Amino acid sequence: MKHTHNQINLGIKSVFLPNNALQGEDIPTFILWKDVDYDQIIIKKYNCCTLKEIYNVAENAYEISDNQILINSVEVEGYLGLVFESTRSESLLIETNLNYCFMKKGDCVIESKHDLILFRPELEVKHTPKSLTIEEGRITSRKIELQNIGEGTCHLRFKASENSEVKITQPKRLREFFNGFFKTFNEEVKKVKTSYPNDDWIFEDLLFLTKTTFDPSNKPLMEEINLRFKRLDEAMEDHEKLRKDIIRIFTVSIFKNINIITVMEQFIEYLQSIAKNRVKLINSLDSIQLTQGNHIIELELYYTDLLLSDIPPIKLDPISITSDADVDLSIYNLFNWTGGQ
Repeated sequence: MKHTHNQINLGIKSVFLPNNALQGEDIPTFILWKDVDYDQIIIKKYNCCTLKEIYNVAENAYEISDNQILINSVEVEGYLGLVFESTRSESLLIETNLNYCFMKKGDCVIESKHDLILFRPELEVKHTPKSLTIEEGRITSRKIELQNIGEGTCHLRFKASENSEVKITQPKRLREFFNGFFKTFNEEVKKVKTSYPNDDWIFEDLLFLTKTTFDPSNKPLMEEINLRFKRLDEAMEDHEKLRKDIIRIFTVSIFKNINIITVMEQFIEYLQSIAKNRVKLINSLDSIQLTQGNHIIELELYYTDLLLSDIPPIKLDPISITSDADVDLSIYNLFNWTGGQ
């Protein structure tokens, strides 16, 4: 993400504001100045966000009027910091701006203008086939076609509806990998946590996040995951040893059990697709097991953004699947991306 820095302006030494941000994200900004003759600072913001925090300004020294924040004085001359809270909107992209105006006797003597783009992802189903044909273990007909028509990454999970004849399950090879991974993970956590006797909660959060299935359809769970992620992130932010220990736990647990997975080529393809299509399919290696003949599957698509926002699910019309033999097919094979960059 690019940022606006060091705008050359008489008296203004530096300005920080992200060029773009995810809708719903907190947006920090600050301005530094020296030797400016002014009696008020006005910050003009347009349809983008609300003020969440203000730094270096006393409570009685500013007021909010419509889309303007009027600051009569700062506590320490030369610095002003603010945090704005943005919200998700109907628009995929909002182009807006933030202006700093240094006022003297009602006139703007110095103005610093900054553009801001607020974006969000949106998943769209471009095509839902009425039927899918599987021959020799491969889908030979036109698949489900999906596109992220917005900006930013979607976390997507496919689920079969309660009425679906075909269910989504975790393949045996994947279950074996996760069982081995969690066993190793627990062993490594026990070794490391003795170095942090007063921080048991960190490892409780770590174990919770590792063992919990990320499911955008479960709102209370998503709120719990969000809370623990933030807590863990804050703990690691200024603790380099802890960060390195946690990375090592994950690395050892993965590589000790990686030989169990026999679908690495497909998994690598999936990882490459994230960058191209900005959609991370959470259960890409889950599968549907079909016997020879015709079956009906009803799919529901649950997705969220990087802020774990609550987004309504997409329910697809029933799809008839005809297979020429018994087959175990990974979810990843059911769809194609469209409009990838």
